[in-house]
Amino acid sequence: MSFNFLYKPEILGKQYSVKEISFYEYKNVVKSIIETDALIVSEVFENFLKFLCPNLNNVTNLEKFLLLIKVRTLILGRNVEFVSNDVKIVYDVNNVFNFFNKKFPLFEYTFGNNNFKLSLPTTMLPKSDNIFDLVLDCIYSINDEVIQKDEKLEIINKLPALPIVDIYTKLIQYYNSVSIKIQHLDYTLTPFNDSFLSFTRSIYMYDLKNLYDLEYSLRRNLNLTSQDFNSLSLPECEIFLKNYQKEIETFNNQAAKVE
Repeated sequence: MSFNFLYKPEILGKQYSVKEISFYEYKNVVKSIIETDALIVSEVFENFLKFLCPNLNNVTNLEKFLLLIKVRTLILGRNVEFVSNDVKIVYDVNNVFNFFNKKFPLFEYTFGNNNFKLSLPTTMLPKSDNIFDLVLDCIYSINDEVIQKDEKLEIINKLPALPIVDIYTKLIQYYNSVSIKIQHLDYTLTPFNDSFLSFTRSIYMYDLKNLYDLEYSLRRNLNLTSQDFNSLSLPECEIFLKNYQKEIETFNNQAAKVE
C-alpha cells in the first residue's frame, strides 16, 4: 500500500491539493533558479507548479504566487532574511500572503455588443512591455463565456478592433489596490510586472552549500541513500540531523562525566 501525502492549503477561498516535495526536488529547484534570466526562472516556477498541482488550470499569477509562498513556508518556514543597505532584515512572508489572500472581483469592460471580463494576468512573467498581449492574457470571458487560453487570439481576431490602450489603462487602474509595498525593503509587489517572480525567487533561494553539507552529513553519519533523499522532505532531513547532533552531544556529556 502506498500513500502520497498532500497539503490542503486554502487560497482565495479555494482548497488546493499540493504535493509534498522531496529534498532532491527542492534542491533541483534551487539549482534551477540560480539562473537570473527572468524568462528561465518563470519557466522553472511554472513547471514547478504543474508538478505540485497537476490539475492547476485557469488560475491567475496571484493564485500561483500565493501557492508558491505557501509551499515555501512548508519547506523553509515563514521567515526570510533579506539584506537592505547592508542591514539584515528578517521578514515574515505571511504578511504578503495574508494581504493578497482575498478575492478581487473581475474587471468588466463593455465595447459594442460585447461585455468583457478581465482577470489579473495568468503568467508568472506578465508581458508588461506589450499591452495587447497583456490585455489578451487577462481576458477571462466574453459575454459570460469563459475563454480558454489557446482560443483567445482566434476569438479576438474575429471581433471588431478593440480599444486596447483604454482597456489596459482602466484595467491597471481597477486593480491598483492589488499591490503592497514592503516598507523595510522599499519593494512593491504587483501582479502586472516581474515583482511576483523576483520575490518568489528570492524567498526560494537557499545556500546550495548548506544543502550539500546537510546531504553529506546524513549520508556519512546516518547512511541515508539517494532513495531516502528522493522520499524525505528538507524539513525531515533537518530533523534527522538535529536528532543525531543531540545524541552525539548527550553521548559526549555522559563520557565527560565518566572521566
